[in-house]
Formats: sequence, structure tokens, C-alpha cells
Amino acid sequence: MSRGKKGLFSGLALLGLVLLLVGSAGAQTATSGEIGGQDNLAPGPVSEVMATVDETDLSVSITWTSSMDDYIRQTAGGTDFTSGGVFINVNDVAAYRVYKSAAGGDAELLGEVASGATSFSAGPIEMDVTYIFGIVAVDAAGNPSGMSDSEEILVETPAVPSVSLIVTFDVDGVVLEEILQDDVAAVKLTEDIRRVLALLTGLPIERIVILSIRAGSLVVEFEILAAEDDPEAPTAEEVAAALTQQIADEPAVIVAALEEGTVLENIGEEIKTTELVTGAKVDLGEVLPDSVASEEITVTNDGAEEQTVTISVSGDGFAVSESELVLPAGGDAVVVVSFDAAAVDNIEGAYAGRLIIATDVPALETVHELMAA
Repeated sequence: MSRGKKGLFSGLALLGLVLLLVGSAGAQTATSGEIGGQDNLAPGPVSEVMATVDETDLSVSITWTSSMDDYIRQTAGGTDFTSGGVFINVNDVAAYRVYKSAAGGDAELLGEVASGATSFSAGPIEMDVTYIFGIVAVDAAGNPSGMSDSEEILVETPAVPSVSLIVTFDVDGVVLEEILQDDVAAVKLTEDIRRVLALLTGLPIERIVILSIRAGSLVVEFEILAAEDDPEAPTAEEVAAALTQQIADEPAVIVAALEEGTVLENIGEEIKTTELVTGAKVDLGEVLPDSVASEEITVTNDGAEEQTVTISVSGDGFAVSESELVLPAGGDAVVVVSFDAAAVDNIEGAYAGRLIIATDVPALETVHELMAA
């Protein structure tokens, strides 16, 4: 019996020693690279980097998709596995670094966010400069991934707007046609009208550009250029609004100016009326017999108060979908302008009309030239 017990004890001891040796060797092999070695393996890069600019304050929002290595896993925290061992949570991504480069320059570090983050907000950027934003994932040892870049972003300084207008005078079309067919007289007429418009608006003549002069009635399309070099000068929009109001209040003023000292003073018939077209031209194009062509125009109330908008149309064959709109502050609505060929008995020719959009404020009235063929 004693031999049997002794033999059993010796066997268990031997078995225990074997288990202990196997366990120690296995633990040491599994953890030596992570605990005792040096980490020189970088995490994978991020993807889908996007940069979006808020043009009100020029701040930038950058987003990305996480590195594939950005997740928590467990690893052994030691080599002693006699009591089950110790395991700790680790993440191969410790942080994301956000960079900015401008106009091909070196990347500048903007900041750093912890693993798991997928967005970053940057301070204001400069206008008219091209930027690229990049994201780099780093691990706890500081090993960086490759940089993933956004598309180029650029916020350009808005161009100072010019304004195109059309003014129509009721004159003797036959005499006017003769003037326009005479090269010298046509040039003189162009300069006369330019000078008169500069006089009426109080602008340097360089800011008035005559785009076209057409016969029938005298139809003058012109442009008021922006004052790019003089911040104190009135804007083209301000000048256009003032001229619109002036013609609405005293249409005879511009008529009298054209009749005095210009090529039109001997036109043979008094210039009767004047109308200023302040809105965009609406060309409905060629309309087939028994067909209707239409165009949508968006009317917007940019004011701080509700506005009642009245809409009227003139000219054979032309119609408008709405005659009155009530728009809240910041609201808009769509108006459909149309031309019906059947309404003019399908007779071929060039047709012209007017679309007038008026509000409670006379200076905000716009007159659109309508065309169809």
C-alpha cells in the first residue's frame, strides 16, 4: 500500500511538473513580442476623408471613416498563467492627428482626437486659398499610418455683381432703323445713350456698358459695372434700384435727356414713353404651332417682413400662372410664364412681351423682357 501511495504521489508530482513547464513556456512565447518587445507596426490608415466649409464663418468640418485597426481587443498582461493569467484591453489606434496644408505647402498639425473619433472642427480658413486636410492614425508607441487626404477645397471671394438692364423707348421705328444702319450714326447713338445713362445715375461713364441697341421701339440693353476699386462707391444694385425709382417717378427725365444734344433730337417724332427692364430676359424660344412653351421663375422675398407680390404680363400670346402672391419673410414661390402659339393663330414671327413683378416697395419692382418665336 505504501508503495502504491508513493508511486501515485510521485506520478502526480511528475505530472504537475510537466503541466507547469508547458504552461510557463506557452505563456512566455505568446506574450514576449507584445510585452517585452518593441512595437514598430503602424495602424492602418483611415478612409473617406471629407472636408466641408461653412461659408458664413469659414469654419471647416472634417470627417473620416475609422482605421480598420481602431477596435478594442484583449491581450495577455503578463507571463504568469498559473492562476488563469491577466488580460488587458488594448487598441492599436491611440489617436487621430488632423493636418492642414495650403497651396501645396507643408502639412500643419491642427490637433489630435482620441481613437473612436470620426470628426474634427477646424478654425476659419482664408478665402481664395486652396486647402487639403489629412488624417493620420497613430498607436500608443507613436507609429503613424499613412496620411489620408480630403479633396481640395477653395472658398473664393464673391465677385462684386454688376447689373444688366434694358430700357425701352417708344420712338419712330423707321427713323431709328435708318440711324442703326448708318455706322457713324449708330456709334454716336451708342455713346449718346451711354452718356445720358451716366448722367442720370451719377456714375463715371466707364461703369456704363451698352450691350445692344435694337429697333422697333428703341430697346437699349446696358450693364452697370461694379465699382471694384472704390468701396465707398454705390453698388450696381443700388444704382439700378435708384434708376428704377427715378424712371417710375419721373419718366420724362430720361426722355428729355435723350432729346437734348443727342442723335435722337431730330428723330422726327417726340420720344413718348420709357420703360426700364430690370429683370432677366426670358426667352421661350421657338414655339411650334398649337404648342405652349413655358418657363419657371422663382420669386423670393429676401426682406424681414411679409410681402404681397403682384404679377402681370403683357404681349400677345403670353400668360402667367399667378397674379398675386403673399410671401413670408425669406419665403419663395414659383411663377410659370408661358406662350401659346394658338393664341396668335399660329402666325410665325417674333413676339415680345413684358412680365412685371411688383411689391409694396416700388423700388423693388422688376420688369422682365419676354421673347418667343
